[in-house]
Amino acid sequence: MQIKKTIFIAGLLGLATSLTAQNGTSSPYSRFGLGLMQNQSFGRADAMGGSGIALRSGQMLNVANPASFNAVDSLSMIFEFGASGKFTRLSESGQSANFGAGNFDYLGMNFRITPRLGAAFGLVPVSVVGYDYNKNFDLPGAGNTYNVKYNGQGGLNQTFGGLSYAINKHLSVGASVSYVFGNINQQMNETFYDGTNGLIVKTDYSASAFLPQIGVQYKYPMGKNQISFGATYQPKVNLGFKVDSTVYTTDNTSLKSVSSVPVLTELAGQYALGVAYQYGDKLIAALDFSAQNWDKTKFLGVGDSLMSTYKVKAGIEYTPSQYGRYFVSRVHYRLGGNYGTSNFSIAGKQIKNYGITFGVGLPMRYNKTLFNIAVETGKMGFDSGEMLKENYTRISINLAINEFWFFKRKFE
Repeated sequence: MQIKKTIFIAGLLGLATSLTAQNGTSSPYSRFGLGLMQNQSFGRADAMGGSGIALRSGQMLNVANPASFNAVDSLSMIFEFGASGKFTRLSESGQSANFGAGNFDYLGMNFRITPRLGAAFGLVPVSVVGYDYNKNFDLPGAGNTYNVKYNGQGGLNQTFGGLSYAINKHLSVGASVSYVFGNINQQMNETFYDGTNGLIVKTDYSASAFLPQIGVQYKYPMGKNQISFGATYQPKVNLGFKVDSTVYTTDNTSLKSVSSVPVLTELAGQYALGVAYQYGDKLIAALDFSAQNWDKTKFLGVGDSLMSTYKVKAGIEYTPSQYGRYFVSRVHYRLGGNYGTSNFSIAGKQIKNYGITFGVGLPMRYNKTLFNIAVETGKMGFDSGEMLKENYTRISINLAINEFWFFKRKFE
């Protein structure tokens, strides 16, 4: 049985490695900066607005805070993986278009090493890039019109490994190290309607860097209830960007080419705070706040090109009866929301994003494994009809396998 499980996980790891370059989105906003920054959340948190800094669970992996890694049961191994589909409606100046994209999102593993020490590792997205659109421009004083087509794809991912240690029954600390990698491919085509040769610019960015993170959680029992606090911090790091770029005309005349040129691009430092309240085994409520100082980073060697961001996330989970006789009473019902700002601006206005989330965790009959479904619907952009607005719905599925890997049966 253990061999079969090992082969199963090895196969999923291979599948995930082959799919990391296929992150999907259809958003013109992903053209800016490193792309659309992704939530560091798995199945449960996806339906709770992305909150999780103060949450601890013996059934599910919480990647938001490495201090939670020792919450897993000492005999259990948790293995999670998830995928999602995103449906987007873009509207601008009275025109609209619909797009769809899907991708494998993440995988992770969590287990206990000693009674106080837990470990986790996995693969999660950092940012995603995916856009394909064009715009017409007038050439001032020339009486000519030209079209610019923008196309981009790719994104950044990270593999992580971390440890969590319980100092006492209330306080846990944790640390993780991630290896950030990925490629962003962009192309811009300029075409003049009078037949004049236009320009084509192809640019490929590659990243390679290590990213540390530390976290802490404190839980305070209140009879059958409990309140928890959490905090995380990750420093600013140089992403080790290298650029390959080619410029040529539409009749294939090469004008300029550079290869593997280092350019300073940084990932902003981040801090996050969270609080959670657990009412018996029926209700959990969580609230998070996070911020990143993008205005203090350099992007492609330029400072002050990005803006600082913040995000507020909140969610609740209700379970009528965790050990109830009927299936519907054992289901975990979840609801949440989030609101935040992006790290770029258009026409001098910082882009804002908000979403409402809901979902369920469906328990398996004979073990602690959960099948999680989450839906997020939200908006990014401007309310003005003349500016780009993005309405989206994201559906994600997650399987949190919870097995007694370290329990040796006497009879098979």
